[in-house]
Amino acid sequence: MNCISFLVSQENFYCSVCLQDIFPYNHIKDDVEFNMAVLGLPHLPNFDYFKVQNAAYALNRMPQWVGHDLDVDEFYYDQLSMLHVQYLDASQLSERLAITENIDLTLLHINARSIRKNSNAINVELAQLRHKFSLIAISETWATDNDLNTVFIPGYTMLLNSRSHGKGGGVALFLNEITIPSYTLKCYSTDDHLMESLFIQICNAGKSIIIGVV
Repeated sequence: MNCISFLVSQENFYCSVCLQDIFPYNHIKDDVEFNMAVLGLPHLPNFDYFKVQNAAYALNRMPQWVGHDLDVDEFYYDQLSMLHVQYLDASQLSERLAITENIDLTLLHINARSIRKNSNAINVELAQLRHKFSLIAISETWATDNDLNTVFIPGYTMLLNSRSHGKGGGVALFLNEITIPSYTLKCYSTDDHLMESLFIQICNAGKSIIIGVV
């Protein structure tokens, strides 16, 4: 072995360079990092491997999932206690919205996938909800500047930002003509080739609020 002399001393009687040649895993601190190295996976110093391992183990031990081939990453957030997701049909959502009648500002987001094609379906759903939202944000409008004068949702002022290149994309904001009679457009620097966005500033209950859709 060709030791580097200045690395060897009376107190430190071994050569760290030689040790790295003999024991390539000598810098590894625990079994998790060793397994990562054996598998050729990068070690991330600030990543809590044990936390992920424990979460994965607990997830796969849940009775309803034992024996199923599940993606741990995909279902990881299902076990977070602070995450509550519930799907509601139109009538159930209408009952929930009835409780919010005294709320000053209500928002709704819709992924339209062509507002021109699906505007009738959107209006049918809104009629079933029997609630006049303050603002409706729509993504994937697939609209063009030729749609600027089209009334897609009666009773709402439409702001449209269509994709300037190619097909698809586009966003829109629909403002309740009664509850949001005025607004100020806010301009933020974004890459139009990456995404479309719309932001407005309104005054609601004495507060200045910025609302947007991307």
